[in-house]
Amino acid sequence: MGERKIVVPEGMLRAVRKRYPANRDNFSEAATRADLIEALRWLSENPIKPNDAQMQALWDDSASCGPFGTAKFAVIEWQRRMFLAPEPEVPEEIADMLLTRGCHKNVEGFKDELNLRILEAFNRGKKAATDAR
Repeated sequence: MGERKIVVPEGMLRAVRKRYPANRDNFSEAATRADLIEALRWLSENPIKPNDAQMQALWDDSASCGPFGTAKFAVIEWQRRMFLAPEPEVPEEIADMLLTRGCHKNVEGFKDELNLRILEAFNRGKKAATDAR
C-alpha cells in the first residue's frame, strides 16, 4: 500500500490565496497545494495531543454540552485550539492600558503588537524593580 492520499480543505487553500490579493504573480496554487499536502501529511502522522491541563480545559468548557456532546465538542474544540498561541496573561495593573477592538483605524492593524510591547514593558519594569531590591 502506497502513501495515503491527503485532501486539502478548500477553505485552507482559499485562506492562503487571500494572502496574495495584490500580487497574484507570487501565488502558485499547485505549489501551495503541494505545501499544504505535506503539512497535513506531517500532522496526520504526528498528531498533536493535548496535555493534561489542555484536556482539563476542554472538559471544563464542554460541561454544558451534555453526555453525548462532550466528546464531539472536545474533538472539534481541540482541532481549533491546537494551533492558537496562548494568550499572554495580563496583570490587572495594566489591563486598562491595553488597546481594544474599535481603537483608532490607524492603530487597528498594530493593536496586538502594541499590546505585547505594553505587556513586555510592564514585565521589564517589574523585573527591574525586583532586581533593585
